[in-house]
Amino acid sequence: MYTRIMGQLEDIKAYDEINQEVKDMKKTVRGKVYDTEEMTVVKKVPHGEFGDPAGYEETLYVAENGSYFLYNFGGETSPYPTEKLTSLSKAKAAAWEKENA
Repeated sequence: MYTRIMGQLEDIKAYDEINQEVKDMKKTVRGKVYDTEEMTVVKKVPHGEFGDPAGYEETLYVAENGSYFLYNFGGETSPYPTEKLTSLSKAKAAAWEKENA
């Protein structure tokens, strides 16, 4: 039981570290700066369990100026084994939110 609890604590610690990295993310893609410290999380959708190589998470952000972007990242066998940032129109962001309600 002790080993299982310690493993769960390690998973939680790793998850918190990843979330902090995303929270503090600032990247430039095609000349556009994405800074999560300056944006608001609209919705976060996990797919699978933390540590699952096929699992991934999608996070929709909105900036003060009304621009949206979707951040995807997951395990090595997921659809997003590397980070992906996608700029979305307001209509596409609304459609994504509806699909993930």
